[in-house]
Amino acid sequence: MERLPPRLGDVYRSAPTIMKRRELRQCMERLAEEHSFRWVEKSKRFLGIRRGIIVEVSEWDGEVAFRFSSPTVQVGDEILEDFAGFTHLADAGIPTNWIKGLIERDANGGEHVSDRACGLSIDTNRIDYIGVNSFTQIPDVVAEDFHAHGASQTLPCSKCGKREATIVGLLNSAYSPMCLDCWKDLQFQTSGGKLATEQSVNWLLVIPTLAVLTAVGGYIWGFLQQPQHIERLGFFAMLLPAVWAFGLCWAIRAVSGGVTRMLRLSLFASTIISVLAGNIWGFRSFAIQQIENEVNQPVIAPAWLESIQLYFVAFPNAWQGEIPFVVGGVLGAWFGLRLLKSEETIDVQ
Repeated sequence: MERLPPRLGDVYRSAPTIMKRRELRQCMERLAEEHSFRWVEKSKRFLGIRRGIIVEVSEWDGEVAFRFSSPTVQVGDEILEDFAGFTHLADAGIPTNWIKGLIERDANGGEHVSDRACGLSIDTNRIDYIGVNSFTQIPDVVAEDFHAHGASQTLPCSKCGKREATIVGLLNSAYSPMCLDCWKDLQFQTSGGKLATEQSVNWLLVIPTLAVLTAVGGYIWGFLQQPQHIERLGFFAMLLPAVWAFGLCWAIRAVSGGVTRMLRLSLFASTIISVLAGNIWGFRSFAIQQIENEVNQPVIAPAWLESIQLYFVAFPNAWQGEIPFVVGGVLGAWFGLRLLKSEETIDVQ
């Protein structure tokens, strides 16, 4: 039987692993130097623009991942064809089926294959197969194919809109091509990798909403702490204040229009008030029940002001039973507020 010539994939799979991981990183550094890509320490990646194409290069566990994107390219039709239309890549001796489509998420949280980006993963075997020179030429070759699919030759600065972008910044993990002057200006305004934003809060909507939710939270928590209910909840009773506090933060965020320190302090205060109000109601009900059991007859419930005073007087002796609920509310509020705090700033890389 006549033997068929080996397929390209078979040759690649049978190639020995010659290059070590240290040499792989040296290849990445050479590629970055040739194309003037900058190293982003926080996210451990190289970023740059090559002939109008945004290029990201990272390495993980012995595999280099390229990500190419352009706001003007159209590569969606190539995905089902294993990017056979990337003829410049094929002419350079790089199999087009190494290119893959990328999943992106839209503003509504839906996921779909991107028409504006694609990726290429290459390990030591693949670099051995194509050679180091071809490896360093990958950004140029893919740029040619992107141009053939509608990508523009240059990108405008996303900040000033006048000069050509030469640097890619990451603002909250999103690409932001910039000119050198705008990038330097951004770095000057950034402190600790964070850029403060000016936001306004719609207090006319937040104040009544927060007041209602504070009352609702106190009522729900107090209702659950009634003697006939609290024992059914068991350990989960300690988690409920945290869950409420977290939900409160996001409910207010949906109507606030922005996040400021004053808003976060208001949310923290609301959580504490709701938890304390529920605790006081539960304490009052248990105190009444205990007294009625001792005298074996109904008693007149103390006034609410008196109940509040009795709660704080008795708290030092009853702290072991009460503090877990307060701590649960504080921790839930802290976690929610930490997430909201991130919206006050932009992460700059």
